[in-house]
Amino acid sequence: MVYNARTGRCGDKSNMKEWRTISSKMVYNKRRVRVLEDVVELPDGRQTDYVMLQGGEAVAVLPLTSTGEVVLVKQYRYPIKVTTLELPGGGSVRGESIQESAGRELQEETGYRAGRLTYLGSFYPSPARSSARVHVYVADQLQSVPAAREPDEFIELELVEWDRLLTMVVQNEITDPTLAWAVLMWQARRNGERGQG
Repeated sequence: MVYNARTGRCGDKSNMKEWRTISSKMVYNKRRVRVLEDVVELPDGRQTDYVMLQGGEAVAVLPLTSTGEVVLVKQYRYPIKVTTLELPGGGSVRGESIQESAGRELQEETGYRAGRLTYLGSFYPSPARSSARVHVYVADQLQSVPAAREPDEFIELELVEWDRLLTMVVQNEITDPTLAWAVLMWQARRNGERGQG
């Protein structure tokens, strides 16, 4: 494993050469969607076009109630024509820390404020086509406050008991990768803490 100081992540390079960017052109930029068309040089010297989404930092929150339930958002996702269960979350806003963005998104989408936010980690949900990275927090000590959803957000809340949610992930009933990742990471952390005690 090799540590990459630029990304702050470990990865197995396996003697893989990085691709070199020859040129980069923004071909679409509208409503938080930016599409780049790059010309890249491959490790063997050939050049090719590479189209990708330019992503920023996003946040997602795993909100845990005092009764052992998880507060999820249910929303229709037009690209896949399906209603999904997801974590509350969204984009990070300039001038906010990642943690502040997580707290804001939680409150806006669910009407809960976190008494405590614990950083769970981050990941790239679609590294072949996007540079977006999602930072995930666990929220507890929840307090009810007014929600302030964006005008184009049509969200319903659903409370799911932890063991049921874990079963849903394992049985592939959860199709959102951020929710699945967060549930498995939090369960692994909980199991690790139990093993140390």
